[in-house]
Amino acid sequence: MVFSFIKNHQIDVKYKLRFLYVLTGIDHHHKIWKVILDKYFFRYHILKVSKLYHIPIGAIVYSNFLQRYHKAQQNIPTKEDLLAYSYNDIVLGDLVYDTYLRYRSRPAADLQDPELYRIIGYAEALADYWTMALRDKRPAFFLFPYCAYIHWGIPTRVAMKSGINVLVYGSPNYYLAKPTQEFPYHTKNFNLYPVIWQRLSDKEGKLAVAQKRIEERLHGKKAADLAYMRQSAYEGASVTYQPDSGRPFAIVFLHCFFDSPHVYGDLIFPDFVDWIQHILNFAKRNPQFDFLVKPHPNGIPGNDPIVASFREEYAAYPNIIFLDKNISNQSLAGLRPNGIFTVYGTIAHEFAYLRLPVICAGENPHKMYHFVHQPTTVNAFNYFLENLDTLGLPENYDKEKILEFYYMHYLYFAPGIDAITHPILKDFHKGTWSMYSQIEIEKLIYS
Repeated sequence: MVFSFIKNHQIDVKYKLRFLYVLTGIDHHHKIWKVILDKYFFRYHILKVSKLYHIPIGAIVYSNFLQRYHKAQQNIPTKEDLLAYSYNDIVLGDLVYDTYLRYRSRPAADLQDPELYRIIGYAEALADYWTMALRDKRPAFFLFPYCAYIHWGIPTRVAMKSGINVLVYGSPNYYLAKPTQEFPYHTKNFNLYPVIWQRLSDKEGKLAVAQKRIEERLHGKKAADLAYMRQSAYEGASVTYQPDSGRPFAIVFLHCFFDSPHVYGDLIFPDFVDWIQHILNFAKRNPQFDFLVKPHPNGIPGNDPIVASFREEYAAYPNIIFLDKNISNQSLAGLRPNGIFTVYGTIAHEFAYLRLPVICAGENPHKMYHFVHQPTTVNAFNYFLENLDTLGLPENYDKEKILEFYYMHYLYFAPGIDAITHPILKDFHKGTWSMYSQIEIEKLIYS
């Protein structure tokens, strides 16, 4: 949505000149395109959002609703080719891939599915539409909740290519973030954390607050820094597994299979399915190692049947043990596993803080620090599987760096603004976002 910035950083959603309504174009259930071409469906949503934000329909100047689009040719050979796909110098592959997973409710891309090529065709049409639209009308800012999926990602990427500022507000971990062509994601640019940290004052005070927050989380307090979690992952049932003395074992923490795997960038594996299958196939060939698998406790509907299918597929291997998703992470940490496997989850810095070796599998928020292992190729990843019995903490492990990361990732918003002194106050439905005065808009933009 496009909003205007006025004095004291009030964001006026009763925008009198223009309004951007991005219609997803996709039904949220198992069948996509079910109703999107129904003009009455479109009109209903336009009327609904217009009434909600007091926007005259005539003031809506952009929409993602396209009646005409083509189906792309069905000729993409591999998942890697799909992820690398670009159109008119705009990378669309990751957006298409994640859109397919989320809105087709599939854990992995099926390159033979005709609906995948309909998404690609619609994505290309959206790229053409936004390219033409922004030649005539160039707002000062585009304000979106996120940059993921085709319905947000394409207009943001076209806008950035056109030199238009894009701001995103959807995460509780910042006020406003400013994606760039080099980092076109709605997550904070974790590549900048160490540089920004060096400029900050009162580092000891900031580290103390970070330590308090992370230790509260690890002791079962529901974390304000993880607003999407319904309950703490560090409370719940105790694990019944007891490791044999001298028998190495690892814990694999699953992700939500549908939830935008490429939100931070490229991964070693195309998706979470390929990642877990790679680990479990190694496990079945190496019965001397135990692998405990914990499902994501906050996954969207549809995850449970996928986990059940993995459980059935590997049921013949007693060294592969699927846990209940409500098992307490505190209980699991108490087992002192030889290794922890995640692609980029919060478990990485949490278990690293407990001095356990963690292995990530692609671009992740911890990238600029050295408290987790970060292989960048499948062969390098295999090293950590094959040497599970001798793994230790990374060579340059520094526990204080975990606190620095925690502050930057969860508590820092922008120069002079952090979660300690400035709680977020925003209510778009009332038409304002109240912060405080005397700070230039540029300082509200994460950079």
